[in-house]
Amino acid sequence: MQAYQNSREHISDALLLLYLRLKARVEREKAEQARGAFNEYRGLVLTEDEILGLLQNMVGGPGEDTQAAGLAEIGKVEAEIAARLEESLAQGVRLTLHEIERRFGLTRFDAAVLAMCLAPELDLSYERLYAYLQNDVTSKRPTVDLAFRLFCDTADERVEARARFTDEAPLFKHQLVRFGDEDRDARSFLSRALKLDERVVRYLLEIDGPDEVLAPFSRTVRPAAPFGGVALPPEEKARLAGLFASALSGDGGAKALVFHGPPEVGRKYAAEALCGSVGLGLIVADASLLPAHGPAAAALLARLFREARLCDAAIYLDSAASLTAEQEPARQLRLALMRALETFPGVTFLGSERRWQAATLAEAQHLVNVEFPWPDFDSRRKLWRDIVADSPGLGDIPEAEVDTVADKFRFTAGAIRRAAAEAGHSARARTEPSPEAATADLYRACRSQSATKLGELAQKIKPLYTWDDLVLSKDTLQHLKEICLHVRHRRRVFADWNFDRRISLGKGTSALFSGPSGTGKTMAAEIIANDLGLDMYKIDLSTVVSKYIGETEKNLSRIFQEAEQSNAILFFDEADALFGKRSEVKDAHDRYANIEINYLLQKMEEYEGIVIMASNFQKNIDEAFTRRLRFIVEIPFPDRNYRARIWRHIFPAETPRSADIEFDFLAGKFEISGGNIKNIALNAAFLAAENSGVVSMKHIVRATRREFQKMGRMFVKSDFGEYYHLLEND
Repeated sequence: MQAYQNSREHISDALLLLYLRLKARVEREKAEQARGAFNEYRGLVLTEDEILGLLQNMVGGPGEDTQAAGLAEIGKVEAEIAARLEESLAQGVRLTLHEIERRFGLTRFDAAVLAMCLAPELDLSYERLYAYLQNDVTSKRPTVDLAFRLFCDTADERVEARARFTDEAPLFKHQLVRFGDEDRDARSFLSRALKLDERVVRYLLEIDGPDEVLAPFSRTVRPAAPFGGVALPPEEKARLAGLFASALSGDGGAKALVFHGPPEVGRKYAAEALCGSVGLGLIVADASLLPAHGPAAAALLARLFREARLCDAAIYLDSAASLTAEQEPARQLRLALMRALETFPGVTFLGSERRWQAATLAEAQHLVNVEFPWPDFDSRRKLWRDIVADSPGLGDIPEAEVDTVADKFRFTAGAIRRAAAEAGHSARARTEPSPEAATADLYRACRSQSATKLGELAQKIKPLYTWDDLVLSKDTLQHLKEICLHVRHRRRVFADWNFDRRISLGKGTSALFSGPSGTGKTMAAEIIANDLGLDMYKIDLSTVVSKYIGETEKNLSRIFQEAEQSNAILFFDEADALFGKRSEVKDAHDRYANIEINYLLQKMEEYEGIVIMASNFQKNIDEAFTRRLRFIVEIPFPDRNYRARIWRHIFPAETPRSADIEFDFLAGKFEISGGNIKNIALNAAFLAAENSGVVSMKHIVRATRREFQKMGRMFVKSDFGEYYHLLEND
């Protein structure tokens, strides 16, 4: 027996079988009329010739070349179709009608109903014939009664067939067919019209394209991600592969794998890699985009699982945590998900930022949690090395530099891939590529990836200062440089030397810079950021501290969460406003103030990044914070010698200066901080730009007087000594 060449040949034979049944039904009605039976079709204007013409010319009819087949017995045609189908399957021919039968567990009756509903989508002649047989010119779509009359020969068969039109029957449960009339209660069950879903029509006819109804919240991907790129430790990857194989085989294991962890840690990538390893498609959907109305969302969810069956694909449902809410729509959707999982033969992945807590035995049986933690150094290093080695333009970067990047930037797997892609584009665009230039591109791309939503809560500071700009004692400078050493050698101490196993909390680098205003605390933080090649964010306390209960904690949580992903230095200026001492509880205000401080203590211990605090009053900082700080650096008020060094260093080399400037005089006479000196130098430069074009002692003296006025400090003739006359003409 010759095999079918394609799905349309198979569907053509299914329609031929439908034609034979229609023809037999028409002839049966004609015979009854010939015996003088009541003519129920007299209200229809269809002559016998018109009926024969419709039967002869409609799609699926015998035509001129298949007249003999059209006259054959129905049983013989059914046998021929079955034989050709068997031969087609043996040759590996994909037939969509058979695929739907197999994937949705349809019976022969169900398949016949599909063909009956498909026919009017191909030839409108069927509508006229259906209306004739149903004795209603307006009833152009097939009804339940017509299906019974065409495909059921006995009363028992009708009773059995009736169960195929319930909500739990495959045709309706999977939305392959729906009732075409809106007013369900106004019609009897038998008179209800049947309609094939448009997506099913396109699938049967091999018209490619995803379900348009699902487009707003889902997309279909053909996975190509290698499983080796999954950012998990080897033992966890082996466990994941085993769980996937068990779910795929349907041997009683979990039906859905819940991938939970922080954003962009590679949950979706892992699902793609697993599906790609077995040649399985993947439909990615977002549960948070489902409508709030429970039944509508449940219908879309059922449609999603139908699409997965049609495409022979797995499902990745992101934002699955939204299904665990206490509100009624979420509960309905959660139940709908469990019902879908019970009958879905494929694999489902649920993406969530938190672990799924099973609320029922069914959930415990169907779901298994797989944690995707923030990647540790070993996972980041392996991923960086693999990606850089395969990226044109980056392959020449030394492994030591790649390891440093992996250690310094605590990126997620997604951020690593984006940074490498951005650096690769820049490296390939260079006319004279080199390992040094590629390394610079990689660092630049990493800093670019660090620019996250933290900018909404903090001010990004672009570090410009270097160690040469900071005038401090040798010991204080060394103390500050030791902070950088802790960051650079973090991986060696915690990973290679196993301090990671001895210390569970407090792995971050935290420091307090204390000292009077203007002594260089902010400058020191910028220098550290510049030296480490990291961004620095200055926390704006006005956006953090709130008078409303609980809001401050929420803001702090957002800051630390974003900082974890941005790999930036958090700089808290005027830190005593947030890190102040806890007070004795006398009222509710005191209690909630202490709760804020306790919460901040907790976040500080959990945070593994870099936090620098600055305060003019170290004694105002709660002892619990100072105990948890790794560094406390006192930046003193500069004495005369250091003020002289600051004066000499404050003007850039490009600034034209007069020889009459007496830096020793300025340092000895004016006991001011480095911040004040910076302001005076800048104002003097502007005065000179307007005047002679050269900064002189006159401009500095005048700028000093303005700074004193701003500070509310009295200035007298003795302060300016021999240079007081420079102010007399003002």
